[in-house]
Amino acid sequence: MFGLFKKKHPAEPDATLIVPRIKPTNFLAALRDIGTSPGDTPITEPLVADLVVAYALDLGETFEMVCPHHCQTLGIAHSQLRSIAIDNLRKQVGDLDYEDLAGGKLPVPLWSITSGNDLEACLVMLDDFWSSMARRVPGDMVVGLPARNALVITSTQSPATVQLLREVVMETHRRATNHSLTLHLLVRRGSGWEVFNSSASQASTNPASDGSRKPAQPGGEVLHVNLDEPAMAAAIAEARRRIPEFKALLESPQAGVTVRVPWVCGDLREVYEANLVGLAGDELEVEFTPAYAPGPVRTKCKMEKILDWTVYHDDGRQTGAFTTRAVQ
Repeated sequence: MFGLFKKKHPAEPDATLIVPRIKPTNFLAALRDIGTSPGDTPITEPLVADLVVAYALDLGETFEMVCPHHCQTLGIAHSQLRSIAIDNLRKQVGDLDYEDLAGGKLPVPLWSITSGNDLEACLVMLDDFWSSMARRVPGDMVVGLPARNALVITSTQSPATVQLLREVVMETHRRATNHSLTLHLLVRRGSGWEVFNSSASQASTNPASDGSRKPAQPGGEVLHVNLDEPAMAAAIAEARRRIPEFKALLESPQAGVTVRVPWVCGDLREVYEANLVGLAGDELEVEFTPAYAPGPVRTKCKMEKILDWTVYHDDGRQTGAFTTRAVQ
């Protein structure tokens, strides 16, 4: 489950064998589903988006995930794991190979980094590596981590290369099966990571937004909302109760219409505010643009499945937007 490959380390666990492993959040859900006890649950820390950092003992032919009992046996605190693992990772990473997947045909290269031993994704932990990459990549670095052995990098300064990056990430993620990581693109900000939002307002806005958007712009922002929070659940119920009013408004001229819809893509469960682009009875056709998609996504959903609706009027008024008010 945790990846097997031949190594030369002895199988005696000690702190020098602790290495970081990047995992998707559904890794933890899978452990809960099989009834793993708290004491046997691997220690993890949030990284960014739907990724966590776990730690493992590199035991030669397999990894053994570090759990609370390992820390007790080894006499180390949970807070020491990251620094120990990063030091050990530096010793394992040798010469790196750089390949421009764009073949020199785009304004900025699309670098694919190969380190060997499935350590590519773990390079996100090494600040010194990113300091060196900053000398190769102009502007902010945009990164794809579609699988544990895939790290792809370009710059925000080349939309064409970012587009190619999205396509590479989606295809690599599809092929990775058991070792896939994330479809999100990430952007390096200072010494940390954020989810990349390719909209023009990226530099000045948070990519995770709860606010409404202008109806002419398909949603490119995943909305971070807690659907189980009482105020949010009540707002969704009110939006659905007033769907007859929504239908009546659709029969009159409007400046625009957006709806909030749940979106499932593989292991991702997200909410987007989408433009309404078509209507056939109670079936809506909507459009939005996830950061990891090569372009706008169009999909159909039943009216009773939407989470909220907003009608924009020519005089600047809005009707609906119940969930927006619930988080204000």
